[in-house]
Amino acid sequence: MLSAIKYIITLLILLSPLSLVAQTSYIDSLKHSQDSLTRAEGGKKQEYTAFYFELGGNGGAMSFNYDLRYWSHYSFRLGAGAYFTSDGHTSDLIIHPGITMMASYLFFDTEFHVETGIGAFIDISKNHYWAAFPNNNTRIKPTAVLGLRYQPYFGAMIFRAGYTPYFDLHNYIHLYGLSFGYCIE
Repeated sequence: MLSAIKYIITLLILLSPLSLVAQTSYIDSLKHSQDSLTRAEGGKKQEYTAFYFELGGNGGAMSFNYDLRYWSHYSFRLGAGAYFTSDGHTSDLIIHPGITMMASYLFFDTEFHVETGIGAFIDISKNHYWAAFPNNNTRIKPTAVLGLRYQPYFGAMIFRAGYTPYFDLHNYIHLYGLSFGYCIE
């Protein structure tokens, strides 16, 4: 019962940005369409690309990520990462490589953002059993992010820190991530 409550609370936290976005009317968004990225470039709409390394987080123990921002509020991420498990009988580590796919919404029109998002870690190893999910022997592990992001208007460093849980119907794993990298226009 407690795990079901945690699952519902996570979904409510992650879906709250959708309700906030839906409350903004289309006309209002056209009137205020000059977002922070547009203002920084003097009227030219930009897409921002970032490459960053993440310790912990959605990509497992470590990952390398490609992040594409549209306008100032939407971010899409593709990453390659890995997590490690032990054999149980020996001290050998088993490496589980995987791919992370995420979609995020960024709050605030400044260089500092609150980031919320959902996605999945897809385990591409031959042995995809993860002891953290004893009831789930699937390759696709749902994940989310709630964190802070610093990404300047012009090409510079990107910094992210956040809460990045993995969850399914049976388990809820609390993880945290720290990212740093470089963003380009």
